[in-house]
Amino acid sequence: MLSPDYQIRRATVEDIDILVSHRRQMFAEIRNSEAARLDALDIAYRRWLARKIPDGEYLSWVALDEHGLVVAGAGLLIRERLPSPSSLEEREGYVANVYTNPECRGHGLAHRLMETMMDWCREHDIRTVTLFTAPKAEPIYRSLGFKIHASPAMDISLEHD
Repeated sequence: MLSPDYQIRRATVEDIDILVSHRRQMFAEIRNSEAARLDALDIAYRRWLARKIPDGEYLSWVALDEHGLVVAGAGLLIRERLPSPSSLEEREGYVANVYTNPECRGHGLAHRLMETMMDWCREHDIRTVTLFTAPKAEPIYRSLGFKIHASPAMDISLEHD
């Protein structure tokens, strides 16, 4: 359950350092990535956030503890999509970077951040929200109504010349 001592607010460009730190910690935990690769990610992500937050393409919300320190966050990329027979929508939300500091887990912060994002999506007529999750976080998303879909998606990593 969410403690009343935590506050949720929209992140700004002033929060870029903590957003970068959260993304780094998330990948360090779930992928055990090497430090040099994470250092490169920090630089690229910081540059990306500096463009996408002011443009409104990437929104993020953070949870603050009773001392005003950011202890959790979650992001939402607003992306265009092709209308299809199953959905005529032209925009969708893509959830990324849901992270809670280890010492603050179990207080409902990820759930609350997700509810806040989904409320924003409803208010802005975004009806489809997708995400990728680590298995241990799956129950949080299922409790919010997310469903796993078998996808025929394929990809390829094209090397630079």
